Formats: sequence, C-alpha cells, structure tokens
Amino acid sequence: MREVSISSAGIHHALLDIMSRVQTPRILVHLFREPNTTASETAASLGIHIATAQKYLEGLERAGVVESRERPSKPRTAKEYHLLDTKISIEFDIEKMAAEAEREKRPPDLSEIMIREKSRSDVAYEWDDAGKRITAVMFFRKGLRRRMERKVILSKEEGRFLWHVPFQSEEFRSAGEVMEMAGLGMDGGKAMKIIGRFEKLGIVMVENGGPGHE
Repeated sequence: MREVSISSAGIHHALLDIMSRVQTPRILVHLFREPNTTASETAASLGIHIATAQKYLEGLERAGVVESRERPSKPRTAKEYHLLDTKISIEFDIEKMAAEAEREKRPPDLSEIMIREKSRSDVAYEWDDAGKRITAVMFFRKGLRRRMERKVILSKEEGRFLWHVPFQSEEFRSAGEVMEMAGLGMDGGKAMKIIGRFEKLGIVMVENGGPGHE
C-alpha cells in the first residue's frame, strides 16, 4: 500500500484538491482497469472531454498518485498514465506541517544548501548546448533490454539550473552559486521549488537542508 505523508503544503493541497473532484473516482477506476492509458483513451472510455481527462491525470500525477511515461506513436508521442499503487494511505503529520509553515516564513539561505548530481545508471539527459540547459530527463528500465520508461520535460529555468549542478564525481556546489551561474538570481522560493522537483525525481543529492530535509 502506498503511503502519502502530508507534510508539504504543496503536496497537501494537490492531493486534497484532486481527490475532492467529482470525476476522480471514475478516473482512478479506469486506470485500475486499463493501466498505461492516455488522456484521449480515458476521455473516450468515460465520455468526457479530452482536456478534462488531461487535467485530472496531470493533477493525480502532481499528487503522487499516478506516474506518466512517453508512448511512442504516430504522428506524435503521447503520454500514458498508470497507478503507482491500488491503495493509498494518507497520513497527516500536523507537527511537520507546522514546522514547515514556520520555515517558509524565513527566506532560505541558499549558500548553506549544497547540491550535486546523483549517480544513476538508469538516467540520461537531453540538452541544448547553445542555451546551456538540460531539456529533458529520461528514465530507463534496468536490465538486459534497456528501454526508456518515461521522459520528463524540464522548464527553461529548471534546465538552466540543472546544467550547472556538479556531476556526481565533483564537489558539492551551493544552491546560491548554481542559481547565479544559471542567471536565475537569488530567489529562494524558486530555488527550493526547482530543487524539490529534482529531489522527487531522484536526480540530485542535497546536503544541509532543502525541501526534502529537516
């Protein structure tokens, strides 16, 4: 059973918001019966607009309930979604929520948050040399038959930040230094949002604090 711990205000809002919507139970049952389904397939099966299906599926992914990956198809690639588990246990840790709310009142010290790339043999990147940014993160199935399972497209700011994150073989660099090198200024909230997403994807290591650290 997948446990979702509600300590992050962002995840808390995303999960409660999507689970309270009228079509969510039907979407979840459809994903259970038809794993690895696209928004168009979901819309056709449930008799709803494709934009509505897409909105629900993306909301469930943000909440950590489903995961998506690219399905190669013609004339264009489509995203397919699958449940991460068939049971979800939601735990409200009020103490952590209160501590996080208190920390959010104080701007983070980016000079104390150290970051570098995490060593992973199942991850590869696409990049733009001219723009000095990573454009996408690709996750591959481990084993003899290596194939891509999903592809995560990065925003320009995320890509520029990741471009300047040191390799796993290099020394840690402060988040503040990475932000400056990427030309993103010293916006603590923006840095924490970017680092938080990369930690969730499992592609960076963070020391001395960060979104997923006490």
